[in-house]
Amino acid sequence: SIKGQVVINEFLASNHISVQDEYGDYDDWIELFNPTEDSLILSGYYLSDDMGNLNKWVFPQDDSQFIIPAGGYIVLWADGEPKQGLNHLSFSLSKDGEEIVITEPDGYTIIDQKTFGYQRTDISMGRDSLNNNIWSYFISPTMGSENGFGYQEISETPAIMPQRGYFNQPLSISMTNSDSSQSIHYTITGNDPTENDPLYNNEITISNTTVLNAKGFKDGFIPSLSKSHFYLMNEPYSLPVLAILTDPVNLWDDS
Repeated sequence: SIKGQVVINEFLASNHISVQDEYGDYDDWIELFNPTEDSLILSGYYLSDDMGNLNKWVFPQDDSQFIIPAGGYIVLWADGEPKQGLNHLSFSLSKDGEEIVITEPDGYTIIDQKTFGYQRTDISMGRDSLNNNIWSYFISPTMGSENGFGYQEISETPAIMPQRGYFNQPLSISMTNSDSSQSIHYTITGNDPTENDPLYNNEITISNTTVLNAKGFKDGFIPSLSKSHFYLMNEPYSLPVLAILTDPVNLWDDS
């Protein structure tokens, strides 16, 4: 269990629309938590995203905003823009995965660290409120407050065969993933699949131009990203074709 020192409590390594900083930027962020019954002064401590360079960023000396009260939180913007303020770090987080490390003022004694893999956009990762030794994913990040209900894993994105392209005869489409306990739901309307959409059980026959979207689902898991394929069927063309699949609002809304 966590006790005696400040800990890494939650982070978001790919912030697209989740929350803005005071400049209106959607930056990565790291939340620290004080699990003790006393205030903790972080002046002189270090924070880094590189085990090979533990002293990347140092907490400023004698600044009251870096005193965490008992049971309190501090949020730091990992944006690589320290000139924007004392709570803006000199590094950002990698969506593809890396580590977060807190080090004592001696520069080498590690207090807490978290190594993470690939992160989904706008889904944070943090300690589970019911068991702080377990890290969970949060669809609704809880920056600066107690973590909410978390998911242990993210569903696997299905594989679809054949791949997108131009065809002149009907196709049999198959979908697979390596987790047999995971279900696959799909749409041919262009909409993002939900669990209310058709469940994939057998090969699907396509005989007309179709957009196929498929997504993996599993109880207790965050749904996967949608896998999308565009099948151009018996459509004459004389120039190269570029298919863009997106929600209509991304093309036709007021902004």
